Amino acid sequence: MTYTTIKVRLIPNREQEILLRCHAGTHRYAYNFAKNYSEEYYKANGKSISPYEIGKVFRSGYESIPWIKDICKDVSDKAISDYGIARENSFKNYKDGYHTKYKSRKDLTQGFAVDARKLRFRGKVYLPKIGWISVNQTPKKRLYKNPRVVFDGLYWHLTLGIEITPEPVDLTEEVLGVDVGLKHLVHASDGSVYQNINKTKTVRKLEKKRKACQRQMSRRVKDSKNYLRAKREHLKVCRRLTNIRDNHLHQVSSALVKTKPKAIVLEDLQIRNLLKNRRLSRAIQDASWYKLRLYITYKAERQGTEIVLAPTSFPSSQLCSSCHERFDTVAQKRTWGLDIRNWRCTHCGETHDRDLNAALNLKWYYNNK
Repeated sequence: MTYTTIKVRLIPNREQEILLRCHAGTHRYAYNFAKNYSEEYYKANGKSISPYEIGKVFRSGYESIPWIKDICKDVSDKAISDYGIARENSFKNYKDGYHTKYKSRKDLTQGFAVDARKLRFRGKVYLPKIGWISVNQTPKKRLYKNPRVVFDGLYWHLTLGIEITPEPVDLTEEVLGVDVGLKHLVHASDGSVYQNINKTKTVRKLEKKRKACQRQMSRRVKDSKNYLRAKREHLKVCRRLTNIRDNHLHQVSSALVKTKPKAIVLEDLQIRNLLKNRRLSRAIQDASWYKLRLYITYKAERQGTEIVLAPTSFPSSQLCSSCHERFDTVAQKRTWGLDIRNWRCTHCGETHDRDLNAALNLKWYYNNK
């Protein structure tokens, strides 16, 4: 079963926006209650408590929360369930449950969950306790999964998970090696090269504008009218940058998958370690290598293409793609570094472009793993 997500822009009036903010506030309140109660319970009893039991405690205190009657009860139930999932993921990733954070009204992204069974579309969308809200598009009638209302700092959106049936694809016998970089975003083993969108004139102009907006915000009195105006302009620029980068990642990932290879080989890069390089950390973040990998993975899985991750120990750039001998620092009379873009193999005499050579070696890795 395959799912994809669609985003519907909500256009609420003033009263509806107040209700949306109240629902988002209730989601924060219930989530923070669940986190606080869970930690206090563990300190007192030495064991964890399930989200179901936390929900029973939360609902028993409804009388002391008069405003909760105006909010759909699914919001608080789902918020407590969300905390349970976050705590479970924290144990998986960090081996303890203390890496969950409290939600704040200052967080840029706010939102809450909606019961899919109560959603209705008739040119507008009906949300329980809020009413009919205008939308920019009406999705087809189908079974929705995990609908959520999200505020991104500028606009309200309704995200819907929908089930799709992938069309069968006849795959070729080719294997595609994909090397990511900063000078060019992607070098593929078939010779195709995809630019880094962050080096284009449009993105550079927007980056300058973003920094200018940040300077304006720093010179204003916090929460004043001028500060909020500068903050809104900053959010618009950041939104524009995010959309441009995401669109480019989708275009590149789709172009790679549409070659219909039987397998795509990627490097299993440890992004956290790479971000420790202060000179390149910003460029690596903007390139969004991990997001590109996610896009390639889910699109490839839809058509049955295998995704193979080469381990970090595999020296894809340092191997000669012709004779597969490693870069010899003694014979080359220099150490391996990022400044080496082209090099000549001392064993076979072949000259290599660093990135294309890495992509070819990733393809070779699939056949010799």
